[in-house]
Formats: sequence, structure tokens, C-alpha cells
Amino acid sequence: MKTTILIFVLFLFNSVLNAQDGYGPHRGRLKKSGNYQIELVGCANYLEVYLFDTDTQVIDNSSIIGNIIFIYDSKSSLSKPLVHYGLDGFTAQMPTNTFLYCKPSFNINGIIITAKFENECQINASKTN
Repeated sequence: MKTTILIFVLFLFNSVLNAQDGYGPHRGRLKKSGNYQIELVGCANYLEVYLFDTDTQVIDNSSIIGNIIFIYDSKSSLSKPLVHYGLDGFTAQMPTNTFLYCKPSFNINGIIITAKFENECQINASKTN
């Protein structure tokens, strides 16, 4: 009986850790995209973006290219390249923090992986005012 309860608790804990739209290992928002997960971190000057497999294991960034699009409204957007950051991350300089949402995209052997992230910095700032 104790073994069954322990297995159930471990399964539940693992499910929570690997939730589709939860938080990643760097405490950023985590979004699922196909067989990958994308984590977005940062509110000041630079954003960090991390790419994981479905089990939240890091993926070597050496052969991956990417960009991020900042969407301001229905008529304006700005695209920035994602630069390799360490062995498994990417970074981009953030323009003014007034964008509505952003979409990091990666090209992995011809497969495009992308996800939409709301501007949580702007949302959190409006909650404190």
C-alpha cells in the first residue's frame, strides 16, 4: 500500500514539473511546441530563451539558429536574432518593454519551433500600479 501511494505521489510530482505551460528550470514561462519546450526569462534589457525536449532536458544550441519577434500592435513588430548564450541558451536584446507579446522561433534541422509569450513584465508592472 505504501509503495502504491509513493508511486502515485512521484507520478503526480513529475506531471506537475512537466506541465505544458508552467515554469521552467530558469523560473521563466515554459511553453510546449511540438516535441520541444521553450522557456522565456527576463524583463530588463535582454531576454534569455532556452530550448528543451519534452522531458525538459536541455538541447545543445550549437547547430540551432533562431530569432524573436516582438509584437507591439496589429501594425508594428520588430525582429531580433537569438544569439547563442552558453551551451544551451539564447539571448536577444529587448527593445522597449511595451510589446504585447513575443514569439521566439528556432530552426532545428529545417523544422521551425515557435511559441507565443505574453509580455508578463508589462502585465506584472500594471498590477503594482
